[in-house]
Amino acid sequence: MSDESPFRVAVIGGGMGGATTAYYLRKIFGSQISISLFEQSGRVGGRMHAVQFGGRLCETGGTFFHGYNQYMVGFAKQFNLPTVRVDKADLRMAFFGGHNQTIYTNIGGSSVLAPFWIFWRYGLSLIRASFYAKGFASDLNKIYRLQEEGHCFSTPAHMLAAMRPGFLELIKQNYGDWLQRNLKVDERFKDEVAHGFVCNIYGQGLDINALAGSSTLTNLLPNVLSLRDGNEQIPQNLVKYALGSNPADGPKELLHAKVISVHRDSSTNRLKLEYVDRESEKRQQDLFDYVVLALPMHQGADISVDKDVDLPHREYQVVDRGLVAGNLRYPSLGLTPGLITNRQMVSIMPTEKGYLRDGDCLFRSLMVLPAVKKDSTPGIWFTLSVPSRVADPVKSLTARYFEEIGEPHRVMFTRWLAYPVYRPLADPRKELGRFVLAPGFYYTGAMENALCGMENAAISGRNVALLIGADRKSTNESKTIKVDLFPLPQERRDIRL
Repeated sequence: MSDESPFRVAVIGGGMGGATTAYYLRKIFGSQISISLFEQSGRVGGRMHAVQFGGRLCETGGTFFHGYNQYMVGFAKQFNLPTVRVDKADLRMAFFGGHNQTIYTNIGGSSVLAPFWIFWRYGLSLIRASFYAKGFASDLNKIYRLQEEGHCFSTPAHMLAAMRPGFLELIKQNYGDWLQRNLKVDERFKDEVAHGFVCNIYGQGLDINALAGSSTLTNLLPNVLSLRDGNEQIPQNLVKYALGSNPADGPKELLHAKVISVHRDSSTNRLKLEYVDRESEKRQQDLFDYVVLALPMHQGADISVDKDVDLPHREYQVVDRGLVAGNLRYPSLGLTPGLITNRQMVSIMPTEKGYLRDGDCLFRSLMVLPAVKKDSTPGIWFTLSVPSRVADPVKSLTARYFEEIGEPHRVMFTRWLAYPVYRPLADPRKELGRFVLAPGFYYTGAMENALCGMENAAISGRNVALLIGADRKSTNESKTIKVDLFPLPQERRDIRL
């Protein structure tokens, strides 16, 4: 194979999934591959995006990752990117019950006693959820050993079954029902903590499926991290590594272009990309041996493909992520004025009953980071809301919950198609979709139909790189790549959930 010309791969999308795919393709094939990465925004990072606001760097997309996320942690170490231990801050929380009333908060008082009061309130339910979260994370972590051994998967169902067969059963179930039936938590924990975590992470409610819901419980685990200078540094470094080793005629940087179509070229049996170069606005086309679709196929995606390709489309949750440099209007939340100190990291989340009962509750979550200096003004507030509840958060949400802002530059809102709408699925084996769309055509976002986040995008990216390696049947690695060696479980009632 060393005497052959490098084969060509197009990666469409410069987020974490596309960046990781490109990185591992380079690791597997070395100089035997030419990689072209297309990104219509012109920047690497996708939904990982940090901006300067209020004198500090703030994440508007992917915000935190956990210490057990081996790819994110490993890449940070590899590229010498300093991390920040977020959960070392003075963490506090409050649960808003609607109608200007906070049901519970541990904001006031000593930081030493704050965790004790959480345990006092939620007791056995908190213990059960924490133990379950540890086991859940442990099962997810099996994927690292499997991928290191060369295992890859044609569908998310096969991947999930390899980690824990019961994961597929979780996707069929309503999270709120599962919490009480299987985890046996009480109504208070479900209404406050469980609902609050789902709101804060996915901008959704307890009607999501139990797999996605279970993933939010990992917020109970310690060692929450972020990168000091922005999480998007990881995909940026991955792309730099992947493209920097391209052959002489290959691109050294991403292509700022919008891909319009991917079709099979009948004369060569290769895949033909048609795209618009954003700098020249000219329509161009090129041929590739493999194409990796590494952007979410949500309701706004519009890439044309051949009729025999079942291109996945899924409804994504629309959310507004806001940054507000201002003071909280405490009475609107039923809190004592001045309760929050500028050294606390506070999350305010609505209870399920409060959000559903009070149509005037405009937020899915409010969170403030500690101020940078002890004598500085209060830190930056992060807000999360959905357009179906509040169409114009700049006007209505900030007016309701914050003192008069004044200058426009003290408010910033970004609208994201952030996550799939995680409804329970009747047949997850089929409805989760496939990583392999057609011969030579792959989709990293398939796993996002089950679990979403920076780490899951990295896992999916490596999986697709391994699938291409298996298809080539020859790599510069000594390990044999193995596809779908773990069968899907038979449906039965005694599977561990």
